[in-house]
Amino acid sequence: MKSYYVENYFNKCKRKKIRFRIFSFLLILLLALIIIITYFNNVFNNIVYNYCDAEITNIIVNSANNSISKISNQIEYKNLIEIKYDTTGNIVGMEAKASAINQISNQLAMSTQEEIDKKSKIGINIPLGTCTGISILIGKGSDVTFYINPIGNILCNLYTNFEEAGINQTSHKIYVKIESEVSLLLPFSFKRIKKENSFLISECIIIGKVPDVYFGLEELSQLKSLSY
Repeated sequence: MKSYYVENYFNKCKRKKIRFRIFSFLLILLLALIIIITYFNNVFNNIVYNYCDAEITNIIVNSANNSISKISNQIEYKNLIEIKYDTTGNIVGMEAKASAINQISNQLAMSTQEEIDKKSKIGINIPLGTCTGISILIGKGSDVTFYINPIGNILCNLYTNFEEAGINQTSHKIYVKIESEVSLLLPFSFKRIKKENSFLISECIIIGKVPDVYFGLEELSQLKSLSY
């Protein structure tokens, strides 16, 4: 009978020891998981986000520049703005060619969207060492690919600016502001990145007094176009 109680006691101790080991293992596993998630959220993801943010800017800028180059012959100043003269040759007014501007806005928006879509399928490659944030490992290791996904449509917005260019000379510049938004999938998180970039597409040096009448020029900022 005594041996039974002794054996039962040792069995209970053994079971408690096993349960303690299982509990300790699960606790360590949980702590390790918390550390990993914290590392990815506070270190890894921030490094990757900053790297990808810069790369996304490059992708959008290059895409827009390529699109502008494709229609460079259409965005000459004379195709966008008509300058009106009086009988003595003095400038009396300036008028925006809304139809041509809207067409160019559409083309830029659609072309830029296509360029971004192509590049987003390739993804952004970052060396694994760079993702760690350790300086001696930057640029080393195999590449890790992160994919971006365009959200919504590209928005093109044209606007103008007058700048003094010399004695009795004024520079009239036409810019296009391209607004875009992409999503970036990171471990344990999801980021939305919105970009606004402006590009000079046309310019004219006006000699003489700048007229006070700008037919439609003040509305250029309202001439927006969505890509489809």
